[in-house]
Formats: sequence, C-alpha cells, structure tokens
Amino acid sequence: MRHLLVLTLFVGVLAAALDATAQRPRFNRSQDLFLAQYDLRPDPDDVHSIAALGSMLSSGERGLTGINVLAVQGTIGAQRGTQIEVPSLFNRVFGASNWVDALNGNRSAALRTVRRAVVATLNSGGRVWVQEAGQSDFTADWLRQVITFRNRVTRGITRSRVVVVQHQASFNEGNTAPADLRFVMNNADYRPIDDGNARFGVGTNRGPDTGQFLSNNTEFITRATSTANTKVSSRRIWRLADRLLQPVDQFPDFSSISRGGVDYSDCAEALWIFSLASSVQTNADFWSRFVTSVD
Repeated sequence: MRHLLVLTLFVGVLAAALDATAQRPRFNRSQDLFLAQYDLRPDPDDVHSIAALGSMLSSGERGLTGINVLAVQGTIGAQRGTQIEVPSLFNRVFGASNWVDALNGNRSAALRTVRRAVVATLNSGGRVWVQEAGQSDFTADWLRQVITFRNRVTRGITRSRVVVVQHQASFNEGNTAPADLRFVMNNADYRPIDDGNARFGVGTNRGPDTGQFLSNNTEFITRATSTANTKVSSRRIWRLADRLLQPVDQFPDFSSISRGGVDYSDCAEALWIFSLASSVQTNADFWSRFVTSVD
C-alpha cells in the first residue's frame, strides 16, 4: 500500500511538471518582441550581459536570427552607486535604431518608444518578452501606459501576453518600489527563474532551472578577444565591452569582473526566453556555442 501511495504521488508530481512545461509559452520570431532592459548600476555585469546577448544574436543560429528586439539603457530602481553608460555597445549589438536611453532626462521618451512597440506587438497578436536585467520600476511605468482603452489593451491581454522574466530576488526585486513590483506581478505573466549568480547562494530554486554564468577565470575574456577567435562578430563585441570597462574604477567587491573574470548572469533570462536554458547550463557551454572558437 505504501509503494502504491508513493507511486501515486510521483505520478501526480510528474503530471504537474509536464503540465507546467506544456503551458510554458514559446518565443515566436514571426510576431513576438524581445525587450532587453538593463539598469547598468552599479554592477558592470550588465556590460558583459549585453555582450553575451550580442554573441547569441550574431551566432547565426536559426532560432536567434530575425528577432524583433528593443533594448533599454538605464532601467534603474532605488539602488545607488556608479551609473555605467555604454551607448557604443548598444549600437554594436542592437543597432542604433533598436535601443533607447532611459537616462539623462530621456526616460519619458524611452517609455513612449517602448509603449508604442509593446502596443503594436500586442495588437498584432504577439507576445512581449521582457528580460529584466535590473529592477521592475521601468516595466511598471510602461505597463501602466499600455493598459488603456485607447490602446485596446486590457489587463487580461497583458497578463497572458507580456512575459516578464526576472532571475534575481535580493537586488533586482529588492530595489524595486514595492508598488511597482506588485503591479508588474499582478498585470503581467511574471516568471521568476533561478538566479544566474547561483554561486552566491541567493535566489536559487525560484523557478525553472537556469545556469550560473559568472567566473573569476580570466581565460574566458582572453579566449573571446583572441585574434584566433574566428567568431568575428562576437570577438569584436567582447573587445569593445572589455575596452569600455577599463575606465570604470568602481566595481563592487563581489564582482568577478573586478578579478578579470566574466559575469553575464542576466543572460540566464534570455536563455530561458529562447528555450535554451536546458542545453546551455555552464560558462563552457555558452562560450563554445556562442562566443569563441578558441579552446
């Protein structure tokens, strides 16, 4: 009888897991929008996360080509510290017309551009996938503007077709205004995933398994920027990212980048969005697949 009970429980758990997997929406390149939001304060990991995403988008993989992408610089919350600005990297990775600056008095204009892109996508039947490499305050602001009778966008639409992915609880969610975080959680399809900084022991077991994407090993940057790297687009992106970080003189003590390593932990969200999280779990996986041909 005990064995039967255990088997019944196991079948129930397996069925629930399979049902959750079946219900997980999938990115559709023909109609969806990928919205990449970066706070860039104070941790330089966003610079590496942008470079890592650039390596993915320039890889030539079929599922990563022809994506409708819009990126945002400076989606900050309540955190303090050094503000990093890398417009030349945004230009290189996304193209000059596919990113907006929410800093330097440009927040209103950035919100307007994002709102228009989101409304156009939703009204044409697509989904909006938000990679939150930072806090949710900016998301809450454009989401409030989107949900209006004039835009023909209801809360029911945003709850089912605006997918907000967040991997980090203590810093990203913790530095979001509580009212904004509640608004996003209640009015979007909010997806917490495992923390890309998992080695620090925070935020794990939040949701779907994703890898740890940081390392103190200096060989990763060396291999990415090497003249022997035949993935030319990726090599140029990482050389630019590395050069842009040279003048930044205030890295958090915990940052792997301060030790010459890599930290592109926010890319865990992009990998989940593009259904690659199960096949790319480690730095070695990511580097060999997207970044460099150098062993």
